Amino acid sequence: MHFYIGQNIRQNGSETKVSSKKRIDFTNNDEGTVIQLHKECGVGIDCHSKFLQISVIVKAGQEFKKYQHTFPTDPKSIDAARKWVIDTIEKNSVPPITVKADTLSYSIESTSTYHLPVVQRWGGIPEIVNPKLAGSSHRKTDVLDATMLARQNIDGLWKTSFVPPRDVWVLRSLISQKESFEKAATKISNQINSHLLKFGITVGRDGSVTGDNEVRKCVMDLLSDNPSEEVLKLYPLGIPDEAKALIRELYELHDENAKKEEEYRKLAIEKVCSMEWETKDGVLSGKDMMQLLQTVPGVGPNSALNWLANIITPRRFANARAICAYCSLDPSVKISAQHVTSTVKRGGNKAIHKSLCFAASGLMSKRAEPFGIWGFKLYQATGKWKKGTNAVARRMAMALYYVQSSGQPFDYNKFTFMEMPEVIDMSIIDLVAINPEFHRYIAGFNAANIKSTQDMADRYHNGSLHRINGLAGKNLQSLVKEFINNQDLYTERFNEYSSKRELIYSIVNENNQTIKDFVSENPQFSRYYNALDRAGITHVSHLINMYYSGTLKDYPRLGINFELLVEQFIDNIIKERKERNTHENIPC
Repeated sequence: MHFYIGQNIRQNGSETKVSSKKRIDFTNNDEGTVIQLHKECGVGIDCHSKFLQISVIVKAGQEFKKYQHTFPTDPKSIDAARKWVIDTIEKNSVPPITVKADTLSYSIESTSTYHLPVVQRWGGIPEIVNPKLAGSSHRKTDVLDATMLARQNIDGLWKTSFVPPRDVWVLRSLISQKESFEKAATKISNQINSHLLKFGITVGRDGSVTGDNEVRKCVMDLLSDNPSEEVLKLYPLGIPDEAKALIRELYELHDENAKKEEEYRKLAIEKVCSMEWETKDGVLSGKDMMQLLQTVPGVGPNSALNWLANIITPRRFANARAICAYCSLDPSVKISAQHVTSTVKRGGNKAIHKSLCFAASGLMSKRAEPFGIWGFKLYQATGKWKKGTNAVARRMAMALYYVQSSGQPFDYNKFTFMEMPEVIDMSIIDLVAINPEFHRYIAGFNAANIKSTQDMADRYHNGSLHRINGLAGKNLQSLVKEFINNQDLYTERFNEYSSKRELIYSIVNENNQTIKDFVSENPQFSRYYNALDRAGITHVSHLINMYYSGTLKDYPRLGINFELLVEQFIDNIIKERKERNTHENIPC
């Protein structure tokens, strides 16, 4: 049972009011109710740029008392705030408790970077809380926010936060500056292309106006005082002189930002290589760790940098699922009336999420790696590119976690999702006979020289089946998936079909009648005699072969009704043979 502030509870026959708005777990016994408290005190800190609002809740006998204080954010005041918190807890707690600075637990909002000076100077056991997760009080004030954090701290609602070492903060600052210059360069590149389009220059369609050498060479030619005749043939109006100066200046700004971005990228890599990075059981040099992480498909230097700067050590996480949650790659569902209404992603590290999804999208576009092939197949099945990229990014995150944990390079053999499916190997014609829904795709199979079910399954698995003319679309993908996932059923059907076919061939070969004699004995086929003659079918064995090969459908004059008659004829002679064998006590 759970109780909250203001609610009356009965203990030993008398009514008592709960004086703390914390959740309390109760264990019933014959003597009364025992209250199990998580902590003896709680500390909450609401951070701002110029001040800290601190709330302390301590247990004073049967009640909890709240103390509040506001401190400036200069270094001395931050140290004084910690001393005030410790003194307040030790002086006002009943029974008395002793608090050490290195074991002081407190909940603090992660407001921008205002909380970092407090965490670094206080040390202790911080619980850094996202303001969105912390919630808000009925009235939005700093005092109420700090009190709410103190109550959450005393209840043990949040886990202890990992505080990165100072070297990691340096690395993050270098990466942040690199990305800042990269964004600036991209923005200027877009501005250049926009100005060019205003004057009818569409050369940007062939590539980046700053990154593609051929495109940039063409633009520089147009910006020169004497453009070449070759360029003027394409753009006879050229670029006005006033605009040329503007675009030249933008190119200079772009090159400066690109140069700065490259400088900070090199500095970040140097910083990573100068550090040691933990595995699950040991440490590796930064150079070795960067090389290991880049063995994961789709992971380059930038992705590896972001990973190390944000993950830091695999020891922070209990398992691969926890690290996927941290990367915002653990989609959850919204359920209403026992039905999934939508899917949502939980909040996580946006930098890693963006980096991994970008790399995953590249793998899916190229489809050169099993990760990308698998993700593209998922996109084909769902029609949602983003779903495929998130799924591939999740596998990449798990792969990076295991590589960093083990200190071993990536190996596809440790993944089972890309194992080629083993299917019963039969001809496509036999498959059509077992499941007629495949018949509409026979022309596409023949054009692609796909003769067997194993070949079909391999093409489906490597993602090339949908690119074949006549075999595109979700219907065939669903049929192939159903075939792969139901091998026991198809094996049973194929064995029955093969036994039936062998029996028919043996019966027909005993007395291989001509079509003329066959029609005479089976008048129901007489209306099709001329069509059979035009098709060149002279004997019953020929007819049976065409039926089992599926080529009867190539003759419209025969039609589906004729096939049904042939099937009925086959069933009848099998039935007669079984009855005769039973009568003669001969096994069929």
